[in-house]
Amino acid sequence: MRSNRVMFLVLLLAAVLVAGQFLLVQSLLASGALTDQIAIHWGFDGRPDGFSDTNAYSLGVTGAYIALLAMLGFFAFGIRRRLLKPLLFGVTAFVQFFIFGLITGTTLMQIGIPAAEAVIQPWILIALLAIPIGMVSLVLGTPKVSLGEDLRVQVRGITLLRLDYSELQSVELLELRARDFGGLGIRYARKTLAFVSTPGAGVLMTTTFGEFVAVRSNNADVLLAAIAAKIGK
Repeated sequence: MRSNRVMFLVLLLAAVLVAGQFLLVQSLLASGALTDQIAIHWGFDGRPDGFSDTNAYSLGVTGAYIALLAMLGFFAFGIRRRLLKPLLFGVTAFVQFFIFGLITGTTLMQIGIPAAEAVIQPWILIALLAIPIGMVSLVLGTPKVSLGEDLRVQVRGITLLRLDYSELQSVELLELRARDFGGLGIRYARKTLAFVSTPGAGVLMTTTFGEFVAVRSNNADVLLAAIAAKIGK
């Protein structure tokens, strides 16, 4: 399956980056470009206020990376629920690459200077905060169902789900409530992948592989008729 190939490539890329970062830090230490102490925490003024032994920090971070890589591998190839595994894989991959970028950036900025002088500029802190805020905005975005050669669910222009019409068994109207799925946003509960930006009417699609897709829509009856026509129900 195409999704499995993509997951494998993402997993391979993450593993290569982790190994590369570890080797880079060790080479910087050996050359004296990094001191034995490294800043690991900064205050709101951008000045470092927490430090660690660089070797211990590198090993600890690499251990965390390996744990995340193991989770990625399990989510990609150890979970059979087709709609659940890309959701778990995507969240974990985001955490992995976000941490990788954060660690890489804060490490490289300390080359050739004492850890106590590694001040982070305010605009960098704002940029770092913008990334998780953007992810939350994506998760809570209004879903849009596109009916072309296949069915696609998009949020803010990004395709998050693609299904062939042959994979859809039936479709029905459903009142979507946040408490049924553990909250608003993109959720998975009761074998259902739910896109619930706000409580209200939506459609529930039953797949041929035993899972369900729920999508909130302001025109649920129109969407129901369109999907039903596509799957011949």
